[in-house]
Amino acid sequence: MAGAWWSWIAAAVIAVALGAFPYTYYYSRDDVAAFPSIQQILLAGIGVGYGGSNNKTEPLRPCFPALFGFGSSMADTGNYATIYPSRTRASGQSYFAKPSNRFSDGRLLIDFWAQALNVPLLSPYLRVIGADFARGVNFACTGSTARQDSIWGSYPLSVQLDQFKAFKQASLDAGLQGSLPSKEAFEKGLYIIAIGGNDLIQEYFHKNLTVEAAQQYVPEVSQAIVRVVEELYKEGARTILVEDVYPQGCTPNILSQAAILNENLDAAGCSKPYNDNVKLHNKLLKEAILNLNTKLKDPSIIFVDTYSVRYEIIANASLYGFTEPIKACCGAGERYNFDMKSFCGWSKLIDGKVVSANSCSNPKQHVNWDGIHFTDEFNYQTMKQILTEAYFHPNFPISQICDIKDLHVANFSFWVG
Repeated sequence: MAGAWWSWIAAAVIAVALGAFPYTYYYSRDDVAAFPSIQQILLAGIGVGYGGSNNKTEPLRPCFPALFGFGSSMADTGNYATIYPSRTRASGQSYFAKPSNRFSDGRLLIDFWAQALNVPLLSPYLRVIGADFARGVNFACTGSTARQDSIWGSYPLSVQLDQFKAFKQASLDAGLQGSLPSKEAFEKGLYIIAIGGNDLIQEYFHKNLTVEAAQQYVPEVSQAIVRVVEELYKEGARTILVEDVYPQGCTPNILSQAAILNENLDAAGCSKPYNDNVKLHNKLLKEAILNLNTKLKDPSIIFVDTYSVRYEIIANASLYGFTEPIKACCGAGERYNFDMKSFCGWSKLIDGKVVSANSCSNPKQHVNWDGIHFTDEFNYQTMKQILTEAYFHPNFPISQICDIKDLHVANFSFWVG
């Protein structure tokens, strides 16, 4: 057993050394879709050397045999960090007590989904060493967009779909019981998609469009997401949760970079025009998801209205224990503690001075973590409200399907690091 263990470690190391693993700054869809060739090494390694007692999954059978994640940084549990290891240095302190390869001080919504449903936290698809894919995998990657033009050296949702198809086929071909998802897991698993925010952000800050000019591209985003949902359905997925986009007009990223007049701020301190674009996207996405349920046979495709939950918490922050509903916890800057030139965890020379973007001492009192993403506590409060079932469209009685676990109970069967 020890020999087999070292053999697959060696194979993975050799593959990386020979350039098989994608450490280039930007790559095409074909390049990224080829990543599963590295997965072949992982599949062989798990089956031979990593199925021993040190990596056993929990004995309790969850209501969904597996969880599959797709999306952007709001759901990324380590794919981006695998490509760019130095870019998520300040993270994880509040829950994991060490860097967690997430853009948060703790858990993301995808982590809370896993814990609520008694599934180990998802291993990122691109991670080789230490990954556990028995109950699912996460394809979400920071910078990903629903459309084809991703940002920050990432890749679009369509590539995540390609990765899923390759992973599914490789898993079924390998037939490694207990180490990889089974055919039943793919058919009866829960699929979660959380993407779309970057599509809007890139129109503002990469293409330099006004919020009004960007509105014409909003319908393309929901259309791209629906196409992937339909493809997952063709692959056998039947229970798919599609999360909407968060209130971007309430984030320091938007509020500090965009020229926003005071009259365009609402009572919560959020930008109304930017939130209006998000609400338009969410409306179109919800309509499309509800329409899909009438077109397809026996689907359970659920639109999750996270926007309403999140805005409610931000607008009434003190009721949920927050003292800072807008200002970032980790960052550098004046009004919103955010400067894209010195992002959370960075130290840079700006105008002759070294500026360090460090974490605050009380992240639990902040809604926003780094100017873009959210804190563990905010994600926890959001998930609590989602699980009341008031924000599912159509109705999704998850409490009748599953024995929902206490979200504050630590789940020690997870991958992180």
